[in-house]
This record gives sequence, structure tokens and C-alpha cells, in this order.
Amino acid sequence: MLKRNVIFSLIMIPLLMFVLVTPASAFVVDNDGTLGVNEVIDDDLFLGGDIVTVDGTVNGLLFAGGRDVVIKGTVNGDAVLTGQNITVADGAVITGNLFIGGQIVKVGGKVNGSLFNGSMSLELADTAFVTRNLYFGGYSLKTEPKSSVGMDMAIGGYQAILGGNVDRDVKAGLGALQLNGSIGRDLEVSVEAPGQNEASPMMFMGQPDVPQAINPGLVISEAAVIGRNLSYTSSVEQNSAIQGKPAGTIVYKTPAPTENEKKGIEPNSPRAKMNDFLRVGIGRTMVNAARNFITLFLAGALALWLVPGFVKKLVDTIKSKPVPSAGTW
Repeated sequence: MLKRNVIFSLIMIPLLMFVLVTPASAFVVDNDGTLGVNEVIDDDLFLGGDIVTVDGTVNGLLFAGGRDVVIKGTVNGDAVLTGQNITVADGAVITGNLFIGGQIVKVGGKVNGSLFNGSMSLELADTAFVTRNLYFGGYSLKTEPKSSVGMDMAIGGYQAILGGNVDRDVKAGLGALQLNGSIGRDLEVSVEAPGQNEASPMMFMGQPDVPQAINPGLVISEAAVIGRNLSYTSSVEQNSAIQGKPAGTIVYKTPAPTENEKKGIEPNSPRAKMNDFLRVGIGRTMVNAARNFITLFLAGALALWLVPGFVKKLVDTIKSKPVPSAGTW
């Protein structure tokens, strides 16, 4: 089966590398967390605060971090957003790529580049349009019927409920997939068998707005459209759950032996369940590495650039609330 932690790694690495190589020769720092509707920044902008709101225009890179981050304006460049609750509202425009690390993420605006997202949940609203690709690593992805992704989608996590349109291919490693929308070309997915490794909300105890877990397995509704082929990998055949037939072929594959099977670990034993939990979760090693990297980056690299008052506030926040500072994983 596809390794969800590998997919998540592929999603997080471009985000982290992007942050590392961003030039710092010229930029604007604003720690009041607000860019007004009539404000225009002709430079890179670093915004920080408990609540961050961007209503104006940034002609450059936007780097915004806080508990709640709301983007309503225009970013003529790339945007890097971190926080607990992140919203890219209807009417917002990101002309470059959008990189998000957070907890609850909702996107309703337009992204002219690709969307890289590592979060507990991501929802694409009916008004959301991603011109290029969408990369998601996390617990739950949901796309509303009128949302659109102009090229490909790569997903690693527990569940995906896809109601919108993807122009080309979808590749996914999931516990559960429900397809109600349309895929222009191929769907390739590794999915759990019904009744196996069901995610529990206890995994995210204490975190608000946890998406409701759907049952493991594959569901292709009668309304779903697949322009070419469907290929799925599972421990059991699930053809009866495929109501909307693809224009091409349906290929069912059995998974390669699991690590538990290779090591001779008894199925459903405590050790096997723990291994499955870690495997199905999100790839904790990469998650912890990403979280530690963001903490060190914000407290270290930015400290070399930003004014002392902003640095002190940022470091104090990271020390007292390391998880809310960079999103909860």
C-alpha cells in the first residue's frame, strides 16, 4: 500500500525548503497582525499576532503566523501561512503558491499556483479554485461540489471526501475515500478494508472542530465521474462500492505484505494495533521533525532579521505555546 508518511514527507519538504531559501534582503515586519483593506505593501511582508488579518494587497511574499489567520485580500506572490485556524476567504487571491501548516484550514479563494497543505483538516469551499496542483497531508480533506483543482491532487492521510472537480489525476494513500465529484483522468488510491483501522476522534482529543470520521474503505458514488481508469489497492475487493463507473478500466490490486506480516506479528495484537495506528496516523516522525523545524526556524532564523521587540514576543509565544504557534499536529 502507498505509504502515507512518504506522501506527507513529499508535501512537507517543499514547504520547509521554500522557507529556508526565501531571501531576506528586503522585507516589511508588522506585528500588529493586520493589513487594512486600503493598505498596499510593495515588498515581502512578515505578519505576526494572535489574530492575523490580511484585507489589503501584498506585492511580494507573505509570511503570516498566529492563532487565527484570515486572508481576504491579494498576494501577488507566494504565501506561507501557519496557525491553528487558517482561512483563505472567498475573494482572496494568491497569484503564486500557497504553503499552509496548521490545524483547521479552509480555502475559498483563488490560488494561481499550487497548494501545499499539512494540517489536521483542509476544506475547499465551493468558491475555491487551485490553478495547478493540490498536495495534502493530514487527517481529513473535504472538497465541496463547485471547488476546482486545475491539474493533479496528491493525498496522504486518514480520509478524503471529494465532491469537487480535479482536471487530471488523483493519487492517494488513505484509510477512507468517498468520491462524489469528477476526476478528469485517473484515480489511483490505496485504501483500507471496510471495518479496519477506523480513526477515532480520541486521536485528536482537546482539538476543536475535529471532522467527523467516516468509515474506512472505498465509496465511489453514482454521481462520480472518472475520465479514464480507476486503480485501487486494498486487502479486500471493494467493487460493490463502485457505483459510478470510470470511462476506462477498474484495476484491483492486493497490497504488499505489511511490516507486521513481514515480522510475523499476530494480527489485532496490541503491537500490531500500535504499528497500524502509527502507520495510519500521519507519519509522526516527519510531523515532529516539521514541528521542531518550524519552531527552530521562527525562533532562530527570524531572530537574525527582525526587530528585538518582535523577536521577544515571538520567542515567548513559542516557549509558552509551541503547538498553537505552528499549528497542532
